[in-house]
Amino acid sequence: MKLSRQKLKRIIKEEKRKLLQEQEDPYMQEELKIGIEKFAGLWSEEQDDMFDEHPEDFPPGSTKRDWILQVDAAHDKLVAAITRAAEQELTKIEQMLHDGQFKTPGVR
Repeated sequence: MKLSRQKLKRIIKEEKRKLLQEQEDPYMQEELKIGIEKFAGLWSEEQDDMFDEHPEDFPPGSTKRDWILQVDAAHDKLVAAITRAAEQELTKIEQMLHDGQFKTPGVR
């Protein structure tokens, strides 16, 4: 079977990406998770406090309990979205790094 140069480059790039994903450091993954949870927790606390600070912003009959339940659901969605985005960007940046895209001209 004969492979074109382009197809061979694509296969190598894909295999390299797979290897990089397999080598992800569990410690770094845990630190990322902790950081995202910390950020989302601070955001949630701010949102929880909004009900007491600006009750006029909520429809009549709204309760703090209902608001907190909504904030909890939003927190979970925020954590998932940030985690997904961070993992995607880390993969892209690591690939760029391994491809030499961050080299400074003239530095060896």
